[in-house]
Amino acid sequence: MSHYNLGSRQMILFLCSIYVFCLTQFGSSFNIDTIRPLVYEDPAAIQNTRESYFGFSLQFLFNQKDNAYNSAKWLLVGAPRANSTFPSLANITEPGQVYRCVLGKPDRDQCQPLIIEREASQNNRDKFYRDRKDYGWLGGAMSVNSPSTGRVAICGYRWSNRRLSTEHYMNGVCYWSGHQVSETEDFVKVLPIVAQDQQVTGTDRNGTYNYAYGQSGFSVHMVQKQDQSEEMIIGAPGVFKWTGAVVRVSDYLPNSPSGVPSRKKRQDKQDIIEFGETTVSASAKISRLEPNDYFGYSVHSGIFFNDGKLLYVSGAPRAAQMQGKVLIFDFLHSGKDSQLKIHLELNGTQLGEYFGASVLAVDLTGDGKSELLVGAPQHSLRPEMADRTGDEGKVYFYLNRNGNLQKPQALYGSKARDARFGTAMASVGDINLDGFNDVVIGAPYENDRGAVYLYLGGMNDIRLHPETGYWQRIAAADFVFPLNNLRGFGISLVAADMDGNSYPDLAVGSFLSGHALVFRSSPVIQLALTMKVNNGGLIDPDGGSVMLSVCSSFESKFSVPEICVGYTFHFDAEYINQPRLILDVDGNQQQPFNYTGILSSGSPSCRKFKLTVANTPYYSQDFSRPAIFRLTAMLLKNVRPLNNTCRPMTDQSLTKDPAGSMRVLIAAGAGSRNNEKDTFCATCPVVDETQKSYVENSAAFTSECGSDNICQEDLDIEANFISDSKEFVVGSRKTLSFEVRLVNHGEPSYLTTIEIQLPIYTNLKRTPADLCQKPSIGFSDELIYSCQLRVNPLKRAKTEKMEFEIDMTSIPSGGNNDLTVLIEARMNTAAAMGRRPRFNLTIPLKTAIDVEIMGNSIEEQQTYQRPNDTTTVTIMKERLTFKHLYEVRNVLPSAAKVEIEVLVPVSVLSRQGVTLYLVELATTSVDATQKGGQSNSLCHLDYNSGQSMDVQEFRESISSSPIVKSQPAFKFAQANRTAFIDCFNTKSVSCVKYVCSVFGTLSPESPVTVSLTGTLHLQNIFSFAEKKDVFILSSAARVTIRQPANIQQPFGHKPDIAIASTHFLPQGPPGTLAVASWIIVLAVLAGILLLSLMVVGLHKMGFFKRQRYPQDALVDDGATPGDGSSDDMDNEPQPNAMRGSTDHIVHTKRVRFDEEVVFVHIP
Repeated sequence: MSHYNLGSRQMILFLCSIYVFCLTQFGSSFNIDTIRPLVYEDPAAIQNTRESYFGFSLQFLFNQKDNAYNSAKWLLVGAPRANSTFPSLANITEPGQVYRCVLGKPDRDQCQPLIIEREASQNNRDKFYRDRKDYGWLGGAMSVNSPSTGRVAICGYRWSNRRLSTEHYMNGVCYWSGHQVSETEDFVKVLPIVAQDQQVTGTDRNGTYNYAYGQSGFSVHMVQKQDQSEEMIIGAPGVFKWTGAVVRVSDYLPNSPSGVPSRKKRQDKQDIIEFGETTVSASAKISRLEPNDYFGYSVHSGIFFNDGKLLYVSGAPRAAQMQGKVLIFDFLHSGKDSQLKIHLELNGTQLGEYFGASVLAVDLTGDGKSELLVGAPQHSLRPEMADRTGDEGKVYFYLNRNGNLQKPQALYGSKARDARFGTAMASVGDINLDGFNDVVIGAPYENDRGAVYLYLGGMNDIRLHPETGYWQRIAAADFVFPLNNLRGFGISLVAADMDGNSYPDLAVGSFLSGHALVFRSSPVIQLALTMKVNNGGLIDPDGGSVMLSVCSSFESKFSVPEICVGYTFHFDAEYINQPRLILDVDGNQQQPFNYTGILSSGSPSCRKFKLTVANTPYYSQDFSRPAIFRLTAMLLKNVRPLNNTCRPMTDQSLTKDPAGSMRVLIAAGAGSRNNEKDTFCATCPVVDETQKSYVENSAAFTSECGSDNICQEDLDIEANFISDSKEFVVGSRKTLSFEVRLVNHGEPSYLTTIEIQLPIYTNLKRTPADLCQKPSIGFSDELIYSCQLRVNPLKRAKTEKMEFEIDMTSIPSGGNNDLTVLIEARMNTAAAMGRRPRFNLTIPLKTAIDVEIMGNSIEEQQTYQRPNDTTTVTIMKERLTFKHLYEVRNVLPSAAKVEIEVLVPVSVLSRQGVTLYLVELATTSVDATQKGGQSNSLCHLDYNSGQSMDVQEFRESISSSPIVKSQPAFKFAQANRTAFIDCFNTKSVSCVKYVCSVFGTLSPESPVTVSLTGTLHLQNIFSFAEKKDVFILSSAARVTIRQPANIQQPFGHKPDIAIASTHFLPQGPPGTLAVASWIIVLAVLAGILLLSLMVVGLHKMGFFKRQRYPQDALVDDGATPGDGSSDDMDNEPQPNAMRGSTDHIVHTKRVRFDEEVVFVHIP
């Protein structure tokens, strides 16, 4: 084994004890211990001229064999700007370096450089590359499939390929190794985009950068498939003018026709070529992406749909007009330029938020399907206040419900300015062993220091803290000396169980200060508290008493035999200063009453308390309100059970951890060892903070209940929906209110509650004044709410009215025919004898769906230049593009899941039997976008369509549709000049079908727009159309309701089929079709004849013999301009003379024509 001495600056393992190097009080705490972290510092910090970014990437790697230990545990730490300590790489500037830091072994050098590749440069003529490792950023991205068994990948995305002395193409590089990393052998090199013919397409002067600056290895993700084969997913955001690409490097089985090893054949390792097959996505052919989108910026994988197939996820943070985009996809085939099958597209909502900068697929609900988290670290909460806010960051959380990604929820962390929350995300596994995976999210620039946030998974959704959303926040600003210089904390995150207590431990990179920290997790216990009130929960105010029985127990997935618990008991919590009850225990009558106890795992501990009404004047006490009993429990820290007593951990008999927790010596800065010990206890539990640490109950003081002091209540319950309609149309309203009336005909009813049962797909959105407890799940999966009355007691002849509101948004269309709410009154007295007045409230449910589809062309008419002898060669190369839009709406309120089929004409068979492609299939794309900021639709080409029966049926249904019959066939041209390119007028045309399965439900508020874009091949069209010069290209679309099944739309419903057409017409001269000479001569003669007839007609009508008025009769000499003899002239101007170009004087006279006055200018 080669050993390299790094000098005096060794890794420093800091141990922050609770007394010396302690943290200040943290704002939030779960089970991740922040008091005693293991801290690793850049071993070569003094040697580096600038920050090495030690901690920029992290990975755990266990079960490593070396000369000193048979099963070492490593933390791999990337320092992408570090100078190498290997002699062969001494002349290379900042190639980057990866360190293996030994966990829990203080008696040897803690961090050593990992051998990746010894040679400074390789000149590989077969693959035509030559290394340039300067500024290569090795260690900028790392991934390990499984810390215990999987392979290791390490990438440097700034590695350059020196093809020639003047050309340095930044292709990027990745290396991989088997799980057992050799300390003497190099990793295997992976260069997926060094193909010479793909670097620059076209000429060097006017070419397009394809692979040249691809930067493969910017992101990397290791995948283990169900057949145990492994894949390495590499992001290359610089491919094809920074459109971006994703590379899949997978195991290869030469004898397998599919190239994918089967599980059975994987048992023979010799047949497998590990990572022997490389697939590169064809960036130029992905219609949803454009240059500078950065596809491949982040990568991950998960199972999202009900088919159980593993799919890939990648972010393009500059796509969608800088709002960002994430694609869920699969590769259609292997090899370079593989097209992608896009299953789902998600878009950001804010310009420049970098939506997709990080992606994480993880199952948080335990249903076997992945939820999706998308980071947008540059999201601004108040973009209009850019000078005071910005870059707080946001994470979009998409819940997966039955294979459908729901509308995203937003996670924000602390909403600190410039925090860039969401820069890094990682699954930490099940950190509290509650059966659900959990996640951590980094905000590396929060308060210029950084922070990490813990979020928990749950049964039906992500489990958010009721106040903050997150359950634990680890902030670098909370650390004190010697960790008060942490910066960039949270840039990288990884988790695994390193100490063997079954709870994952968390490693966090702090790259700007050059640190990597490991936080260990404590076992979690669930405390359970119960309190039972005897006597029916009623107390006689005249010297009566009540008995309470309180029990406590705990459970833990980790072996914790006993714990010490402290209790606080309030026996009249709302009357602390003057309690109405007395608790007499060991002479202590004050509240709260505090005591301690020892709990054994799985064995409840119970205690009884007797409370007596205080001996004070009756009139001085308020007995109108019940007595509230509250018992609070907390785990005692630094205390352990010993001989049935709780003793401090400082006791000599407890200095040794019976479970054998780690005792690690500290390596000081100069390499010496001090005597400090690691005081972290891997077996000492903490309480699960997701559960309440207290229990409450109550008892009422009775009065007006007769001589026997037993109340004989007589309750009736009624209810009605607050609605004008006798039925509820699903989707018509978000809520439905109902009123409950409870009437008491007997003696006062104390502590009476109303129990409401609802179907599981509904819930109470609004309740009176928070009087209802959280719902429980009944035996038939119904939700059960228990609600207190606002008055206590409910006296004789009194009526209590309560109004509730049901959330109706989750009621499925086409489900149950009725909605039934069971309302029941529960009385708390012995006289009730189990009698429970109840009322069944029912309203019929109706599903109303009417789906409509409409189609149009973006440019209904387009022109082209008709080719002649001089332009044929040029025009034949021309491509005419078309774009058709279809909008699908549901005009009725009930939601539906629909499938949209788009039929596109593609080719025709020529007379010679040759297939002529009229529409280029390679450039045809169909995208479906649902309103609401994200694409919820999956569109794919049905490769089995062609002339299949399904397509034939589709074509026939279009031909017989009233929509087709109402289309004007010849809108811009005559029939003899028109050629049809469609699937219903021309039977000789072959068509293909695209299918869009709308992912979200179709409601009136969320229409779907389907966009069809394609290109016509002019040369083949002219061959098909022969002498015709007008082409009508038509596509067709059909919408089908998939859910609810067998739904009937109303009579006369909206059309389910639509057509969109584009007319292509020839331009005018030059290139216009020649007109026959006889047509021109005939047109001229017809014009002359028509003119002659018009002249004859006018002559016959006397038009040329009209009577003329004498000139003198037109002149009225009795009035002259300005003489004041006419009222009509009072306000007229008085033009005396006008001067012409020859200075002649022009006189004016007023002339009358009937009653109108005109001025005539007489020279």
